[in-house]
Amino acid sequence: MKLSRTHLAIARILRADISAPMRTLSTDPRVDDRARESTALARYLVQYFALDAQLRADFAEACGLSALAHEVVDAANTAPTPAPAPAATRSIETIAREIRRIWINPYFGARPYLEAMLYLTDRKSVFGADSATSVVAYFLSNARAWRGPDAKRIKAELKLIAGIK
Repeated sequence: MKLSRTHLAIARILRADISAPMRTLSTDPRVDDRARESTALARYLVQYFALDAQLRADFAEACGLSALAHEVVDAANTAPTPAPAPAATRSIETIAREIRRIWINPYFGARPYLEAMLYLTDRKSVFGADSATSVVAYFLSNARAWRGPDAKRIKAELKLIAGIK
């Protein structure tokens, strides 16, 4: 897979800004500031591009940051692969039914997400345009007022299903 035209165009612009102080031999501090900002932006883009490690390294190289390209490749070669999340034993629908049984008067912000969870079976399910993971995450953020041992146990199970720490 190669870098897209957009990535290459961005890299060209950043490379021009990064190398400007070296080309012009200028003493103008604005040129140095722009080079520093462009270097910081390039580092940010390399770090957060949703590309695989080799494409991020290619982008860093295209920006003129070969040291960063080597860092990206080295980090990809040494990074441990995350362990798969253990499978939950109950469906989201079953958990939602238990929540409705235990939590008699749910917080108004959690109610729509609790109702949506009744139509979800696993983390790959979809309710309208929302994934099961997002519905569970929104429920958890709105269910902070729900406390007690049952709440703690069920919230931990939902976090496991949604892949939330």
